Amino acid sequence: MLWFTYKELSLQILNKIAKINRLTNSIQIIILF
Repeated sequence: MLWFTYKELSLQILNKIAKINRLTNSIQIIILF
């Protein structure tokens, strides 16, 4: 149970990091063009 919640939490953190990476990538593209 505790391992499952830890896994879910890590997945949520990875999703947030991916969203932040997409935001920074889009900002870099806007700066370049």
